[in-house]
Amino acid sequence: MLVGSYNVGILKLPTFVEDLFGLTDDSVDDGMPGDEGKLYEAIKDALSDDNTSAVVDYDVTKESLLQAITAAETPNEYTAVYTVTHKIGKNEKIETVRIWKQGDRYVIRKSDEDNVLTSEIYNNGTSVSVTTYVGKDKSVYVYPASDDFTIESDAGIPSMAEFLTSESIADLKITLNRAIDYHLYQAEYSYTDSDQKELTYLILEYNMILHSETVVAGEKVYTCSLDSIETKITGIEFPD
Repeated sequence: MLVGSYNVGILKLPTFVEDLFGLTDDSVDDGMPGDEGKLYEAIKDALSDDNTSAVVDYDVTKESLLQAITAAETPNEYTAVYTVTHKIGKNEKIETVRIWKQGDRYVIRKSDEDNVLTSEIYNNGTSVSVTTYVGKDKSVYVYPASDDFTIESDAGIPSMAEFLTSESIADLKITLNRAIDYHLYQAEYSYTDSDQKELTYLILEYNMILHSETVVAGEKVYTCSLDSIETKITGIEFPD
């Protein structure tokens, strides 16, 4: 699905993943390979560096992926930008989510496309401060920090491992696209109690969601894509 999704514009990959798979503007075409065998051959053929190799592993177990996620180290410090889209009927809401992480502390800034609602969340490990702006009105709420407050839950992006532990997940298929420097997992699954299907890409070297989308009754209602990631703090004066 990786190259095919990229080619039809479903999946916008960050530059570092484009470089990994050789997916530059010149190398991407308008077609989708006819079957998965050709698709993964296309991934391998796209690698322009002779010293770089790609290996595709089918039927990865959820136990082995969960172990990999548990063992992976999230960067101690990073700046990440996500685009999150929610769709209800004909209405669509697009948010830009900026995340800054420094050790156990993090700041999240969310703004919609019209800047009608913006919010900032700061978790220092002891308390969580939520500042929300609606027009010129500002409200601030402070809560004790707990396990309920995580970067993923506060940012509105999927959890790395929740779909691996949920008893409601069905028809789980996990594939690993592996190169020398990166491990990109693709997970497809549905839910036993609803007409909901999800597709999620995880990049293990950052222990982060690269892309996720939710389809309900054949309609895509949610997408989340990592636009950029830097292993340093940029664009903010991080709180003391």
